[in-house]
Amino acid sequence: VWQEQGIILDGHNRYEICKRLGVDFNTKMLSFPGRDEAKLWMLKTQLGRRNLNAFHRTRAQLMIANLEKNLGSSGVKSDLGMSKPADGHEPSKAETIEQIARTSGVSPDTVRKVSYLEENIDDEVRKKLMSGETSVSKEYAALRQKDKKEPIPLPEAAMPVITKKEAVGFLTELNNKEEKFDLLITEPPSYQEWQKNGSLNDYVDFTRQWLGSALSVLKVDARAFIFVDTDIFVLNRLLTLAIEQSNANIEFSDLLIWTYRPQENDAGKEFNANWQGILYFRGKQALAKEKSTELNTVLHFMKDFHNDFKYKDWRKPVPLVRKLIQFAAHGGKVLDPFAGSGQFLLTAARAGYAARGCDHSPELLSLAGENGCRIED
Repeated sequence: VWQEQGIILDGHNRYEICKRLGVDFNTKMLSFPGRDEAKLWMLKTQLGRRNLNAFHRTRAQLMIANLEKNLGSSGVKSDLGMSKPADGHEPSKAETIEQIARTSGVSPDTVRKVSYLEENIDDEVRKKLMSGETSVSKEYAALRQKDKKEPIPLPEAAMPVITKKEAVGFLTELNNKEEKFDLLITEPPSYQEWQKNGSLNDYVDFTRQWLGSALSVLKVDARAFIFVDTDIFVLNRLLTLAIEQSNANIEFSDLLIWTYRPQENDAGKEFNANWQGILYFRGKQALAKEKSTELNTVLHFMKDFHNDFKYKDWRKPVPLVRKLIQFAAHGGKVLDPFAGSGQFLLTAARAGYAARGCDHSPELLSLAGENGCRIED
């Protein structure tokens, strides 16, 4: 048991059996300075068991490597076996993969496949891999083949619906109908795109209008992910607004950071932009997700410049969108009041969610229709 938090770290099944049968039991209290150190101990204890398959072992070693890297970079030292080489050399990604392969008893290629699967699969596939019901090679091949194909058109009943209307008016109508949603995921216009309409104060007022209405149509166990401007002055105002907009049902929880490798240099700038912020709101009755779906506050996904499905400019990486959407209850309702060419809604619909949104740009509505959304007045 984690002494500082009173949380069972190992022996959950034995605890439940003893409680059910009324059998006395002893506990061993362990002290850890933080959650990451406690998770490290749990993972390393799991690896001591003999019944773990290749996916389970490799996944645990990848998680350990990531935790040890984070703890090492923060200057924290534990007694869990973390160590830097005597010469202070930081291992490269290739060296880390080789080391994980050796400790997991698999090939470096398997480590790369498991890492790729972890970023792209859902909980159902993950459970099958951990139980041995399916294999790493099979799921990796299926996923790569799926990524190469253009999505099969959705049946009409499952198509996302985009209403031809601006966001504030559309959200007001939803509030009047008292329609509720399980997830809000959207990317509103950045201040750079919007500033022809007015000042930064005007932009913040506009954001206050639509955001307040959008949060009001979410269920008490819902979540919201809003991609926002990276300009530090704009972001500062939006963070203040996000805190103010918390209400009795949902509250601002965190600023997530999505990082990517830029394709080209930003002209005239000393540093290239390689990140975007995501405002994360969490319903006050939202249940904690299983550990397999937990997010780090910093998300690493490649920026997607492909234009094969006619998304305007560049689209968000589909694995990133899937990662966020899976926080809604399966089959729930997903909302995007700045639907654009439909990527968020289409990704949600293909994952089995009821997806709805709005947009008033004729160009983007045309693209959304071509991509497989149903456009209505």
